Order: sequence, then structure tokens, then C-alpha cells
Amino acid sequence: MSWAGSHFTREGSPKNAYRTESEARGAAQLAWTLERVDLDAYRCDYCHQWHIGRRFRDG
Repeated sequence: MSWAGSHFTREGSPKNAYRTESEARGAAQLAWTLERVDLDAYRCDYCHQWHIGRRFRDG
């Protein structure tokens, strides 16, 4: 994943940034609880904060 892909949405705006992995995981859990969207937390190489995004599937 490129830094641009990990930091910006498909629409081009910056993704929400979370200061800690715990905050990002909490936001991902809330997305699952409210919308059944399976997201994962990851550290951004661009801004060094945490974002959430769709899980990558192996294979």
C-alpha cells in the first residue's frame, strides 16, 4: 500500500487519524457494531498516526 493510499480516502480527503492503536481499534469496533463493516487499524507511514481501513485478505 502506498502512503497516499494509506493516508487518503478514495475521494482524496485525509482519513481520520487516531493518536493510539487502541483508539483506532475502538473506532474499527464501533464501525463493526453499527454498520457491520470489517475494518482494521494500521500505523500510517505518512503521518505516523493510526487509521482504520478495510482488512486485506490473504490469497
